[in-house]
Amino acid sequence: MNFKIAIVVFTLVFWQKGVSQKKNYDISKIKVSKYIGFEKLAGGYQIRTNQVYPSKKDISIISYMRQNDNIPNVDLIIRYAFSKKDSLMKEIQYEFDIINFEDQIDKKQNLDFRKALVSHYLSFEEDLTSSFGKSKIKGKLSKNTHIDDRKDYYKMNTWILDNTKLELFIEMSNTINYEKFKYPVHKMIMKYKVTETPNIEYIIRKKRRLKSIPKKFTNRSRTPLLKKCRKTPTDACFMNTISDLVLKEAKRKKLILKNDTLKIGIDVKTNGKASLGINQTKNSELKKLVNQLFSSMETIEPAYSDYSKKYTQSSTSWYIIIKDNEMVNRFK
Repeated sequence: MNFKIAIVVFTLVFWQKGVSQKKNYDISKIKVSKYIGFEKLAGGYQIRTNQVYPSKKDISIISYMRQNDNIPNVDLIIRYAFSKKDSLMKEIQYEFDIINFEDQIDKKQNLDFRKALVSHYLSFEEDLTSSFGKSKIKGKLSKNTHIDDRKDYYKMNTWILDNTKLELFIEMSNTINYEKFKYPVHKMIMKYKVTETPNIEYIIRKKRRLKSIPKKFTNRSRTPLLKKCRKTPTDACFMNTISDLVLKEAKRKKLILKNDTLKIGIDVKTNGKASLGINQTKNSELKKLVNQLFSSMETIEPAYSDYSKKYTQSSTSWYIIIKDNEMVNRFK
């Protein structure tokens, strides 16, 4: 069951007409068990998470996940905040938030992802406006808004429905400021919250920060940059320098390489973390030496793309042909 169908079912099941034939939108009179039953119908399953916590000691939170096919790499997470004393609802939060599924908190999102998130938001805004009328709006975002991969976007719609506040909002930013702990944000969230205490957010998200600020890179070459290659940032310098490290280590360990061939590959991520991607040779001792040598590599400045104006992940592989402990196919 997709998110939009779930909202329709939610409305039909829980917002019933009373004796006066007026619809009742008050979630504070509904126990959490009703919603747990609904999640089973909607195909949701409970998840354990430490990403959020309740703002008050007398509040509990349970979270569910449902599969989503509309936005890439993101599923729907629903969080229910309710009173421990009587199990009555305080807040319901529907989340399409990339941070729930992304380990790298400083990762930017591409244009396709941003357009999909905006399209989903505008579709919901239209449906909710049709159902509940005009909303109070903050921010600007419409079908005519030009979306790119650099600008920040924000919009919030608010409806007051009896004793329940309904909020729908979207936030997108690819901005990074490590010193101020500002990282990319891409989320669309819909909240139902009781209005008896309108200033209280019952569901609080834990703040995530990088343990250390990444080094500032200066490389503007399409080739990953080693310290030794600053004056000549070329593929040849990169491959020759790595090859020399292998031969130097073989000499230090007194490993005789009479007539050997090694295929080696080095992967470098956008944060400069390097790892051994390929290690192929018929010489088992040489293979072992290479694994040990590159088990913990120093930071390598990542490759830079002039087209996208950002650092990119790269993989470089080549053959080292060795005769009498010397490389005979040095690159020029």
